[in-house]
Amino acid sequence: MKVDYYANGKIFTGQDETRFVSAFGVADGKIAWTGETAEIEGEYIDLKGKIVLPGFIDSHIHPVYVASVQNQVACMPPFVNSIDDMIEALKKTVDDTDPDSWIDGWGFDESKLAEGRTPTKEDLDRVSTTYPVQIIRSCFHARVLNSRALEIAKINKDTPDIPEGIIEKDEYGEPTGALYEAAHWYVEKFRNPVTHEERIKSIADLTNRFASLGITGVTEVMGMPDDYEMYMDAKKSGFKQHIAIYKKFKDYMDSGRAEIKYTDDPEETVRFTGLKFFLDGSISGHTAFMKEPYPNSDERGMPLGSEEEMEELYEYAKVRNLQIIIHAMGDSAIQFIIDYFKDKPLWVEGAPSVRIEHCSILSDEMIDEIGSAGIGVTMNIDFLYAEYDSWRKNLDDKRFNMATRLRSSYDKIEHLALASDSPATLWAVPEDVFMSLKAAVTRKAHGGQDINQAEKISVEQAILLYTKRAAVVCNIPLTGQLIPGYHADFIVLDKDIFKVSSEDIDKVEVVETFIKGEQIYKKQH
Repeated sequence: MKVDYYANGKIFTGQDETRFVSAFGVADGKIAWTGETAEIEGEYIDLKGKIVLPGFIDSHIHPVYVASVQNQVACMPPFVNSIDDMIEALKKTVDDTDPDSWIDGWGFDESKLAEGRTPTKEDLDRVSTTYPVQIIRSCFHARVLNSRALEIAKINKDTPDIPEGIIEKDEYGEPTGALYEAAHWYVEKFRNPVTHEERIKSIADLTNRFASLGITGVTEVMGMPDDYEMYMDAKKSGFKQHIAIYKKFKDYMDSGRAEIKYTDDPEETVRFTGLKFFLDGSISGHTAFMKEPYPNSDERGMPLGSEEEMEELYEYAKVRNLQIIIHAMGDSAIQFIIDYFKDKPLWVEGAPSVRIEHCSILSDEMIDEIGSAGIGVTMNIDFLYAEYDSWRKNLDDKRFNMATRLRSSYDKIEHLALASDSPATLWAVPEDVFMSLKAAVTRKAHGGQDINQAEKISVEQAILLYTKRAAVVCNIPLTGQLIPGYHADFIVLDKDIFKVSSEDIDKVEVVETFIKGEQIYKKQH
């Protein structure tokens, strides 16, 4: 068996916060050996002192959406700072050769716009009244349509709210153009369908984008009924990353498609691992379900789902060895999950049976309960980093200090990971791991604002939440560590991330990325 050795490096194995070696060997796509350079007899690839890490795993991301917005107008700073900026940017994309085309923008947040308000249909009508225009909010829980798009979606003064959704209307009962939660997703059925071939190509094209950021494993946490087959086809077309697919439970059950079994082959990179459920909305959108009303409001957010639906999901998943992942940002929604599952036996081996996605607002008691129940958690420090203004506005001091509690959760919640939620974050490249690492270590927002210093963690801890611990949370076996028998998924960095100033972590870049021992990315100089 031929072994390729890499030596003279500083290699973080991902086993714990302290384990480093200077050399390792790769054979047949796996780590064959780790040790010190002096132990190698023969030739080796000289790392010249560079840092090597296990490949990053984004435990909560939406690759299909990342692919879909690559060619849309980014409606966020530094590109767009006002509604006028947005209108001008959207106008540039009008395609006069295709009368059926939609004009699409994504990533707006009213708190980042000079006007300080959500755009309306009248604003978007300034772009076009002939073509349908839509902009999607950064949280991906809301969108705004122009008059033509509302007409196509058959939304008017007489249209009632969609179940578990809101069609915003003005004082005269006319739609403003803003749609929230289920009403936001309702519009998709009226869009021009994307062909299977177009979807496959757009997903395959993500390999280089992800690899340039050091990402070797991802999840699909909004899986549609046919997404497993789509990702298998994308793999044939060049998609290299490991991917764990979580299908939306309601859509999956309503689709009538043949049942897909849990993927138990540790060598397979495309894996069907679980089911997704929603219990609330977003903090920035004021729809996360809270125990107490939002500041200066009687509203507590928007509860979604029911105990009966949760029971159906639980019964379905446990006999099929499938993980359950549940979107819950507000403390009331999170408490519902804790109370429902804390006495239930676990059914998935080697990974959390239940994951709470985002898990944004936590008390000390809730952290203890989650840890004791063996429930998994993914957190998104990039929300606080990139969306500070809306979070600070929507949370009082008490709840702001309960937000994204990494330090308090690190030792008490065994199955804890960091994630991006890309593209549903107010950032041009939300899946930039180094941005999240910086935010976790500094606990400062993009503008330098304090986001609770008591909850910051070390660089080593933050990396583990994107490697070893993320691999377990996502149930992607043999990844996240550089140890014998594991896949040779590793990245080489241009700077020593363990020594640079914490303020400069986001300036670290990936030089090379390998998956199963194959170099899939090399930075061009």
